[in-house]
Amino acid sequence: MDLQQHLEARANMGIAAKIEDSAAAPKLPLLLCAVGAVIEGFDLQAASVTAPFFSKELDMSIAQTGYAFTLNTLGLFIGAMLGGWAADRWGRKPVLVLSVASFGLFCLCNAMANSIETFLGWRFLVGLGLGGALPNLIALAAESGPARTRSRRVIIMSAGMPMGGALISALIASGALHGWREVFIVGGIMPLAVALLMQVFLRGDSPVVADSQTALTNPGFASLFQEDYRTKTILLWLGFCLTLGIIYLVLNWLPTLLIERGFDKKQAIIVALCFNFFGALGAALLAFVLHRLGAFRTYLFTYIGLIVSTGGLALIGNAPLPVFIAGGLIGVFVLGAQFLLYGLAADIYEVRIRGLGVGSAVSIGRMGSVAGPAAATAILAAGYGPNAVLLGIIPTAILALVCALFLLKQH
Repeated sequence: MDLQQHLEARANMGIAAKIEDSAAAPKLPLLLCAVGAVIEGFDLQAASVTAPFFSKELDMSIAQTGYAFTLNTLGLFIGAMLGGWAADRWGRKPVLVLSVASFGLFCLCNAMANSIETFLGWRFLVGLGLGGALPNLIALAAESGPARTRSRRVIIMSAGMPMGGALISALIASGALHGWREVFIVGGIMPLAVALLMQVFLRGDSPVVADSQTALTNPGFASLFQEDYRTKTILLWLGFCLTLGIIYLVLNWLPTLLIERGFDKKQAIIVALCFNFFGALGAALLAFVLHRLGAFRTYLFTYIGLIVSTGGLALIGNAPLPVFIAGGLIGVFVLGAQFLLYGLAADIYEVRIRGLGVGSAVSIGRMGSVAGPAAATAILAAGYGPNAVLLGIIPTAILALVCALFLLKQH
């Protein structure tokens, strides 16, 4: 080991020690991350839940509605990569606060859009802010306690995202919010308030970030492909691509697919509510299942559950109760699968490149989240029914499971 490597190793040991010492620290950062995740989930699903409404008012075709989802995801792709990279250099707090405030502001602007072009432009900018926030929420949750419970904390924090989706569905189904503009206004005000809380109550920088900034190396993108990380990074990216493709297909198209099958708008919103509410509860439970059963059996159970529940929704009839149950089970397994990957991503990378590692995985995963909704758009535009979209998820889930199991073997 040369002098440079020796000094790097000592720096990383000091960082790891400070993480362990922070176990007794207040849990305020984790709580703020969980609240941030709820708001992120609210705004992530604002467009998908309100798509039947804004597409009608703005006279959008199916393809143009798909562009709204695609541009939002493109913003997420760019924002996640830049947000994780920036936080490793300038600290988690300033990048997180800026990201949360920006997607709140852009969501308010989105509520004022009166043309298809301006609506699409604001959706891209909202995605940019959302993308910058997510890897920092994951990294801060990972760094808010001891290493032995890191994955569990990340999974529990991530469960806040479907809670945000459940909140928006409940507000619309109950009639508390009328129209898509009101949804976007609420989705803009909440992040601005949360950004203010983060600015006031989060520490200026965690010891981890401070030390990682003063380390002798300035890790770049190539560090993710060093010998210890190369295979893990590739498998993680593939797992993210495939799983996020499924998630965003379901998030963006589930209400519309159900309306195409003959459900009314309120019933479709209730299914979206079940998807998010039970997804949040199930994801939180998976954090403890992971501790009890171990990673291999937990991942196997989760992806098999995703395959069975998706096929069930496609094959069962249109009786509301079974569809509501199937929607809830899909939420449990598809969101649980992604949150397991979030926890694994935070656990794979050392502190000095954790933001970049998680951010790049989230960002590369957005390629899948673009491809998923785009595939659904193409299938529907070609004249195939909504069940064909749902059945197309199954082979994708099988491939995602294979990637996850190989990644666990490497880890």
